[in-house]
Amino acid sequence: MPTITDKTRKLLWARSGNRCALCGRRLTEAATTLDPAVVVGDECHIVSKAPDGPRHDPFFAADPDGYDNLLLLCSADNRMVDTQLGTYSVEKLKQLKANHEAAVANAVDGHFANPARSPARGAGFDNYRTEILFQPGHLETEFERFQQVLIADRRLRSYGKVGTGFGATAGVRTHAWIQAFLPVSAELVRTLAREAGISVMAIRHELLPGIYNGLIPD
Repeated sequence: MPTITDKTRKLLWARSGNRCALCGRRLTEAATTLDPAVVVGDECHIVSKAPDGPRHDPFFAADPDGYDNLLLLCSADNRMVDTQLGTYSVEKLKQLKANHEAAVANAVDGHFANPARSPARGAGFDNYRTEILFQPGHLETEFERFQQVLIADRRLRSYGKVGTGFGATAGVRTHAWIQAFLPVSAELVRTLAREAGISVMAIRHELLPGIYNGLIPD
């Protein structure tokens, strides 16, 4: 029976940046003085090979162990997507994977292309601004709810969030921003906005000048 090849496994972990494609948590934890290092990530099939497995398709013609049918998730999110099949369809998981890998690639490219980075300044971390432009006509209570969602959501915290806030013109809130070590997934931003009843007009990312050298949030 075919299995995941070493090459496919290396590509999957490298392009995912050792992060869960859904919540963004690290998928390996370092050894401690008492215990060895541990892997908390799962190499998940989008379309199950098992006839009774999640999202199984008897007409699926591609290699089920091929790169395109795999994504990396933490153990908790693996269980969730394989249980909530209505929410996490094949198309949704493929888009989630594509968005996550694009964010990882952008972060890595920005890290090495940043001319301000130098050994003399220390390791540091990239400093991204994700700007969320609103459709007009929202109530202040909706903005307050959105702010609470941004503060509390565990998926957003996994990007190493260092701050959130609102921008305004003539007393009207026009956009919110998230400052983080990675560019926040546009799909996640739209999901959070929907949860707060906010209509989003556009999302854009910017790599800010300089390097953030503060504490890394847990």
